[in-house]
Amino acid sequence: MWEIRQFEDAIAISSSESFRALSSAVYNGGYRECAAIVNVHVGLDYDHEDPIADLIKRISEMGFNPEKSIGMMTAVDMENAVIEEGDGVTAVITAGLSNPATADFGTINIILLTAGFMTEAAMANAIITATEAKTAALIDLDARTGDIKRTSFVTGTTTDSVVVASFGDENSDLIEYTGLATPIGAEIGKIVKKGVRHAIELQEKIPLKRKVIDRLHERGINLDDMVDCGMSLYIGDDPASVSGRLKSGIEDALMDVNIESLMIAAMRLEEEVYAGRICGLNDPDPVYLLADELIGIAIAEYIAGSRGLFNFTQYDQKKPGILSRLGPFLDDAIGGLVAGVMSDIFNHDVEAYPDGE
Repeated sequence: MWEIRQFEDAIAISSSESFRALSSAVYNGGYRECAAIVNVHVGLDYDHEDPIADLIKRISEMGFNPEKSIGMMTAVDMENAVIEEGDGVTAVITAGLSNPATADFGTINIILLTAGFMTEAAMANAIITATEAKTAALIDLDARTGDIKRTSFVTGTTTDSVVVASFGDENSDLIEYTGLATPIGAEIGKIVKKGVRHAIELQEKIPLKRKVIDRLHERGINLDDMVDCGMSLYIGDDPASVSGRLKSGIEDALMDVNIESLMIAAMRLEEEVYAGRICGLNDPDPVYLLADELIGIAIAEYIAGSRGLFNFTQYDQKKPGILSRLGPFLDDAIGGLVAGVMSDIFNHDVEAYPDGE
């Protein structure tokens, strides 16, 4: 029916007989009869003066007739392509988000193959179903775009493409509907969601479960910024040593599941604030909002007890460094983290040198 071949710099689906396809591909997109679908790799620095001519040349060099081929391009490494087999449908996927914080680079290419005879309407619907599943996979991965104040889910990249190929003729099983409520639509949703998630994990090393420090980084909150914030209120004569201890202390604290959970709660609540979904808030950070301080207090006290709580009030009032640029929940969560770790450092010093020696 079809043959899937993986090359060093491309993946191709071909058939000895022509088949029907509907696509948003960069070359020969739209609805047409074809004999091959080719997804080729290009580097992140790709800057050919005529990309389509280059794509045509590469398709021809692979032994396919460009006029009967659909062409796609991606910066994803072909070794990270994913093939997912479902009941009545197969998905061939390459997916990359070079920077999940911005989604500046990367392409998610999805190719769906079925032996049935899909109507044109069903093929169009399959593109919708595949796109919904792609977005669901990105939400599962918590892929983000935006700045330090507010981020939103990445729902795709600016260069994504989908191809739906129907290899059956009018004597084959007729497929008229491909929405999620249909058996084949449900299969498309399942295998595309699974395949996109797996492909991004392979290409970008972004697992479903990842450290909360990485998720903070995706929101523009970096370890060095947190250290600078902590050191901005430091009064002492050993800044180099304390800075190093603060850095490792923050990393260790964020590995604790209780602090991780509180930090994730702050991230989610921040989204609720900026989306306008908290009914009682008419302002992003009103004086009557106490839940944000409670998260900061909980983190600071958990790390360093009463000293952590006292120190948190200093950071909360002065908002040094990155705290001044964060929203109502994350500024207090990060403030509580920094205050708690700083206090814990001095708790250890007091225990080690009770007479101040």
